[in-house]
Amino acid sequence: MERYDPEFRFSSKSSALFVRPRLYVKHLPFVSTQPPLNLAMLAAVALRAGGKADILDLDVEVEKSFEEKIRRDRPDTIAFTAMTPQVPEAYRLAKKAKEIHPSTTVVIGGPHASALPERTLLECAEIDRVVIGEGELPLLAGLENGWDEKTPGTACRDRSGEPVINERPAPLENLDLLPPPARHILPMKKYRGQSYRGFSRDVLKLQEIVTARGCPASCIFCACGVVHGKGVRAKPVESVKKEINELVSTYGARHFVVLDDTFNADRDRAAAIAEVFRKRSLTFSVTMRARKTDYELALHLSKCGCTGAAMGGESGSGRIRKLIGKGASGENIITAFDALHRAGIKNIEADFMLTSHPDETWEDFAETEKLIRRIRPDILFLSIAVPLPGTRLREIMLKEKLLSDDVPWDRYLFYGEPPPWRAKHFTGEELVRHQRRILRKYLFSGRSIAGRLRKIASVRELRYYISAGIAFLRG
Repeated sequence: MERYDPEFRFSSKSSALFVRPRLYVKHLPFVSTQPPLNLAMLAAVALRAGGKADILDLDVEVEKSFEEKIRRDRPDTIAFTAMTPQVPEAYRLAKKAKEIHPSTTVVIGGPHASALPERTLLECAEIDRVVIGEGELPLLAGLENGWDEKTPGTACRDRSGEPVINERPAPLENLDLLPPPARHILPMKKYRGQSYRGFSRDVLKLQEIVTARGCPASCIFCACGVVHGKGVRAKPVESVKKEINELVSTYGARHFVVLDDTFNADRDRAAAIAEVFRKRSLTFSVTMRARKTDYELALHLSKCGCTGAAMGGESGSGRIRKLIGKGASGENIITAFDALHRAGIKNIEADFMLTSHPDETWEDFAETEKLIRRIRPDILFLSIAVPLPGTRLREIMLKEKLLSDDVPWDRYLFYGEPPPWRAKHFTGEELVRHQRRILRKYLFSGRSIAGRLRKIASVRELRYYISAGIAFLRG
């Protein structure tokens, strides 16, 4: 840590192009699109350090722009971020980058590469460096020293071609040292449609914001800790307030999608940020933790403009919740959702997952359906667990031969097609059938539709839900 200026203000003449590869998801036109704020944060650090930075988001831009930017700007570093299903696309683009600009340093980061740094280097010869964990400190060291073999928090090859894994620095505790994301170099006008389930740019003038990193939980299926480590680190409320004010003045934002994994990890801080929104007459939506949600907090958030809250139940079975490390009891979950309903929060989302532990049975599925009916969410997100690299779920499934280690990375999808793995009691095809049965049964029930219609406030909002419903039925 002592190698880094705490203000990130050394002189650097390096240039970097940050790239998000396109994520191909079949049959899902209602998938959310958000600007890559992780890359915007890294770009902001590079700019503050005196370097040049650009961002290319291939979710909204064409690949021709990738080639043009490399030929025109000749960046010293080309850095990819990639979730597991994006990795093959990142590999393909890395190869193309080297063909155009052989002397550039190609870097990849994100949860997948952080979990499998050595394998990533072996799978793609064109990748020169893997960033392990959060990217700001390795990026600064790389810009300063030219990505040498000893750059902390990275993996590379030595002169003989053997992988070298360097120790990662401790996560940055004081997030206030970081500049706000460099949104001005993102193609902000190209982000259209849904930002988060229930919140669309076609209906709202919205912006996304990150106020904290990490999660206090350690569920076996989650890869959050692979990048951010254990626990939660948060920006000071005053810094969050300043960023909110800038987004209102620059982009005319009236609604904020807070992308923190657990907004109410610190109850007092959550209440204070809600006050910031209230004083500006803004609305906002958050993801919350059931164990820390009660009526008093829910009512305060609602009065301050909270129009959406998502919480994970994962399973209705207490046996499965215990196996996956989910701390909330069934009573916790019911109490939390009842509090959100009673407080009048408009869009209440419940997130559940089939086979979050591979031993889940038909009886466990039935318990999940029962809990869903009891908590009455407006929006139900029901996925099939994905054994992502770096998770204990993947270790369990590999050990029990439920998953082959050679499954292509682009098959690791939460939606879109049957998974190429199985659970103990279900094939991938059976899991998809159960997923769709449960979703259809709940979302298209008379009670669910009536509840949704009562909360729709405009024709634009009605169109949004009709489009989402049609897309789901076609998928």
